[in-house]
Amino acid sequence: MEKLEDLWLSVTAIKEVPSSINNLTGLRKLYLTGCKELERLPGTIHIKSLQHLSLLGCSKIDKFPQISEEMEKLEDLVLSETAIKEAPSSINNLTGFRLRKLYLADCKELERLPSTIDIKSLQQLSS
Repeated sequence: MEKLEDLWLSVTAIKEVPSSINNLTGLRKLYLTGCKELERLPGTIHIKSLQHLSLLGCSKIDKFPQISEEMEKLEDLVLSETAIKEAPSSINNLTGFRLRKLYLADCKELERLPSTIDIKSLQQLSS
């Protein structure tokens, strides 16, 4: 499955994303939009090729995993309508890379962002 580029699991009853997702070395897009039963993600995400990650509407996700410094291709991160309490401080690992859009709209449990968000490429921040 090394050549798998797009994985659409949107609006499924998936409860957990296994850590083996990190073995999908060619994955560019991971869409988990509307997975209302999704409760757990791997502790760390380190898919070097990942460009788009959407957890929009995954209302049981209350913790976002740490982001590896290797994720220099990540452009869009959609966390809107999740139950996350804080964005991981490792979001700053993406400094100077390609993160353009960070969506946190309707995250009603969100208490804080990292004290500094130093992402030079960021074009849109929605909260």
